[in-house]
Amino acid sequence: MTRTATAVAFATEVAARLPGWRPMAPYHRLVPYLAASAADTVWDDSSLLTAMRQHPVSDVAMLAGTVGDERMQLLVLPRPARRGYLVGAMLNWATPHPDPTSDIWAHVPRAVAVPADPARAASSLSDRLLPRITQCLWSVRTEAVDRAVRLIRTASASWDAVSDSFCDAAGYPLDDQAYGQGLVARDAQAWDGFAGYLVHGPAVLARVEADLRGAGSESSAGDRWRVSELRHALTEGLRLQSEWLTGSEQGRLSGAGPARLADLEAERNEEAWHAMTIVAEHGAGLGEFTERLAALGSEVRPGSRSVMPRPISNPRSQPAAARTPPGLPVTRGRRR
Repeated sequence: MTRTATAVAFATEVAARLPGWRPMAPYHRLVPYLAASAADTVWDDSSLLTAMRQHPVSDVAMLAGTVGDERMQLLVLPRPARRGYLVGAMLNWATPHPDPTSDIWAHVPRAVAVPADPARAASSLSDRLLPRITQCLWSVRTEAVDRAVRLIRTASASWDAVSDSFCDAAGYPLDDQAYGQGLVARDAQAWDGFAGYLVHGPAVLARVEADLRGAGSESSAGDRWRVSELRHALTEGLRLQSEWLTGSEQGRLSGAGPARLADLEAERNEEAWHAMTIVAEHGAGLGEFTERLAALGSEVRPGSRSVMPRPISNPRSQPAAARTPPGLPVTRGRRR
């Protein structure tokens, strides 16, 4: 039996003992891929990369499965000069949605050394590596959402700091074109943060909503409204992003020029502004928020009742100052 076959056989035996996990194939394609891009594909701080650099990557296997609701892949390598294997996480979970607002290296689920016995190895992965991955993913995602909030607020504050200079004493733009260009720049800067929310928001909100259900009547009306608003903002943002991708692709196929494509992007950003302000208002501190909900869920008492807040009026019917959510400065000039 070759060493590659040994690694594959070991991974197959381990997967049989880990519910929801399976070995990946074909293995012969992994070796050149890992050799060329290990630093960009292995989510580990030292041990896996060191082993791969010091020893040829010829004996390798991978496992695919889920950690909570996250799809993940694990890399399995023999330990250099020792019995057993090193198992660590791959970065494939972020590959479909590159997100410059998240720092995956701030939280790294270090690889673990496991014995050659598949049963003991599976137990070690369940008790050690998978919980590490869960915590690291959660930290990366909640911090990315917090970063998205900061970027949106910064975009709004930067515009509000200069917007008065574009307006007369009554708050009307002196130069519609210059004012409009400023808004386009503001919306584009805010979208850079909002894009991170669209990537990480689904997983974060899924957990927040689960903890909200667990808290039951112990959660407040404000808690439920906050989560509902964030879900609305996420749904709206994903819809606008999907429509923009479709429209941009159709525009390129029909020969649309850069100006038209830029207009499509500006239209998406403008329509997303309300959703972005919701995230700026309600999106900060979701990590701490879900911890509080989880604590409430452990103390649920039946029979309590709470009242949902009254629906707010159409924000476009309110003055500009009243439309600005808490945490965002007020823009005095008319937006459109």
